[in-house]
Amino acid sequence: MRVTNGNIMNNYLHNLNRNLGNMQKYQNQLSTGKEITRPSDEPFLATRAMNLQTSIDRNDQYLRNTADYIRWKGVTDSALGDMTDILQRVRELTVYGANGTLAPDDMEAIAQEMGQNIEALAQIGNTNYDGRYVLAGQMTTAPPFSVTGNMLSYAGDSGELSRELSENVTMTANISGDRIMDGGTESLGATLETIMDRLTSGDSGALSSDSIARLDE
Repeated sequence: MRVTNGNIMNNYLHNLNRNLGNMQKYQNQLSTGKEITRPSDEPFLATRAMNLQTSIDRNDQYLRNTADYIRWKGVTDSALGDMTDILQRVRELTVYGANGTLAPDDMEAIAQEMGQNIEALAQIGNTNYDGRYVLAGQMTTAPPFSVTGNMLSYAGDSGELSRELSENVTMTANISGDRIMDGGTESLGATLETIMDRLTSGDSGALSSDSIARLDE
C-alpha cells in the first residue's frame, strides 16, 4: 500500500482531533467535578450513576418521612398525656360532686371548673403540628373538636395517616379522635354533658351511682 503525504496528514489530523477531544473531555471533568456529563460518555457508568442517585433520593425521602413520623408521634403523645391529666381531674371533680353533703354553691363551683376542663379537652384535642391537626384522622385541615353548650363533639374521621419509613415498611403515625371519644356505652362527650347536668341540678346520687362508672369506662 502506497503511503502518500495526504494519508500521513489525514492520520495526523485524525489523531490530533482525537487528542483534542480527550483533552476537552478531561477539562470538562475537572471544571464540573463530574466524570460523566451525558449518558453517551459512558453508558454503563451513566446507568449505574443514575441508579445510585435514585437510591440516594429514595433514602433521603425515607429520612424525611422518619423525621416527620417521630415529630408527629411526639406531638400526639404530648396531647394525649395532657388530655389524660384533664380527665383525671374531671374524675376527681365528679367524685367530689357525688359527696351528697355539698351546698348548692359548692356544686356550682365544681360545675364551673368542669366546664373549663371540657373546653380544655377541646383545645388540646385541636393540637396541630405543621398546620395539621394530629387527632383529626385524615381530615387534618380543620379543628376536629368543639364544645357546644356542655357537649364535647368530634368532627374528624377515623382515617389513618401512614409513613413509609423504609422499603416495604409502612407505619401508622396518627391516632384519630374518635378513639378518644369512644366510651363503649356512650361517647365521652355525652358522659361529660350528663355530669354537667347533674352537677348543676345537684343530683349527687346519680353522679355516685352512674356517672363515675361511665367516666371510668
